[in-house]
Amino acid sequence: AERELKRALTRRKKGSPQMGFMAQRTKESVARTLYRRTRSRPLILPVITEL
Repeated sequence: AERELKRALTRRKKGSPQMGFMAQRTKESVARTLYRRTRSRPLILPVITEL
């Protein structure tokens, strides 16, 4: 899942990433991975902390 998330986030165009974009991409990537592995759709709440 970590590898797929990194790949999804690196597809972003140049410039600083928007928090909403990152949260949505994180949610979609993790949801896709979990569905493939478990065939269920759990609730995913991305928590992103800006440093």
